[in-house]
Amino acid sequence: RFPDDNLRIVHLVVHTRDKIVNTATKALHLGETTFTVKKNLLQDGVSHITIFDQNSRPVCERLFFKRPESLILSGASDKEHYSSRQKISVTIAASNKHNDMEQSDLSIAVYRLDSLQLEDPMNIHNYFYLTSELKGQVEEPGYYFSEDKDAREAADDLMLTHGWRRFRWNDILTAKPQQFPFIPEYRGHLVTGSLTHEVTGEPGINIPTYLSIPGKYFQLRGTKSNRQGEIRFELKNFYGPNKMVVQTNTQVDSLYTIKISNPFSDKFSETKLPPFNLPEKFAGQLVTRSVGMQIENAYFEQARAKILNVNQDTIPFYGKPDEHYRLDDYTRFSVMEDVMREYVPGILVRKRKQEFYFITLDDNHNSVFRENPLVLLDGIPVFRINAIMEYDPLKVNTLDVITHKYFYGPLSFAGLASYRTYNGDYPDFPIDSRALVLDYDGMLWDREFFSPVYETQEQRESRLPDFRNLLFWSPSVITDSNGAAKVEFYSSDQPGLYLVNIQGLARAGLCGSTSFTFEVTPAPNN
Repeated sequence: RFPDDNLRIVHLVVHTRDKIVNTATKALHLGETTFTVKKNLLQDGVSHITIFDQNSRPVCERLFFKRPESLILSGASDKEHYSSRQKISVTIAASNKHNDMEQSDLSIAVYRLDSLQLEDPMNIHNYFYLTSELKGQVEEPGYYFSEDKDAREAADDLMLTHGWRRFRWNDILTAKPQQFPFIPEYRGHLVTGSLTHEVTGEPGINIPTYLSIPGKYFQLRGTKSNRQGEIRFELKNFYGPNKMVVQTNTQVDSLYTIKISNPFSDKFSETKLPPFNLPEKFAGQLVTRSVGMQIENAYFEQARAKILNVNQDTIPFYGKPDEHYRLDDYTRFSVMEDVMREYVPGILVRKRKQEFYFITLDDNHNSVFRENPLVLLDGIPVFRINAIMEYDPLKVNTLDVITHKYFYGPLSFAGLASYRTYNGDYPDFPIDSRALVLDYDGMLWDREFFSPVYETQEQRESRLPDFRNLLFWSPSVITDSNGAAKVEFYSSDQPGLYLVNIQGLARAGLCGSTSFTFEVTPAPNN
């Protein structure tokens, strides 16, 4: 209904999870019109129904909830009661509503229920189809998927309280492209920063900049600053705490200040949490959990810190070099100049006004390059050749040489000379004072979930206490082509009721969850 007589036509747009599923246009008669949307055209979950006036301005919005089809998961343990340190076997099956078995990727968590830890009402099914589309807190989201006779009406009432929440239509309809503060890091961690001139404060434009993660298996990235002086590096397989060195070629661009941006967001949720205040009756449970954690830290710290195998690339970014020298295979000299002149034919050493420089052979054109090659020590670019010539060659293990033009991203080099020390820690080498050196934490290593094994009598009778509340956790349990999977683990010394929570996605896109419980009782000899 539109009281404005100047309006003649209105438009309807229906979208589900940003996919437009229906559009229509109708003329108004006495300020009114009616749209009919077939329910079978709507996708599962929350659909946004928006009305636009004849000037394409959004004037009202209504949400509609369509009950989704779900992945049917079932799980069971081989027994309902276990004693401490006993093997537990859980079987899982996944299917759709037609009883067709579904190959799925599932997560599973097995934890003890008590007054401090209850079953979480939120699951992947509720989140994907309902709460992810709404703002604020939704109490008991699972109720809207239940078979209660009032659940459908309650879901419709819930939709009436929402709208105009997902995005601003004015931003969508304008020709201005949407700006994203953070771009996807689907190929590795992104390190961003900026270059500014020390004197003028102006941004450094088109300045080659280098980022190094020194080490035995180092990483080197090169880029050029944009018109705003911004720099960006993409680091693949960048894990754990590292030393990071960022610099420009100080022989050419020495008047720039480098800043690396904070990798963490400075925007926080506006949701205010209630004060944390536990009643006195929970004191016993808190002490029990605290003691259990202290026991794990004291006796199982190394087992809990076990890292899963990470595909670390041991081959340097330049691949197989044209020349490779293991200096221990030769007579060792105490002066780097002797090493270079005697053993490395691909690089000619010259000196002018007390400054060394390298001339690299260009094998592709049977000539030589007139500028210095890229010189690295454990992955750190060295732009002043005197610095590498003054370094103790007895600390260098290997030397790789590239004797052709080398292109690396937006940069190119007149050959390359890469020195590596024995441990990759560039001992006693003075990094240029104008370089930015900082400690930088990469991504966290994937750790293997700690779950002790009690297969033998000796293991079961071990005097080390086991006070785990979380018996098993896995983020990825893949069912076979028959939709079945099986996991095994062991109970701890903590008696009580344990919950098995299983949820995940099928290959076809269905999601679902299930849970069940079993009980652990103390062993007879405890």
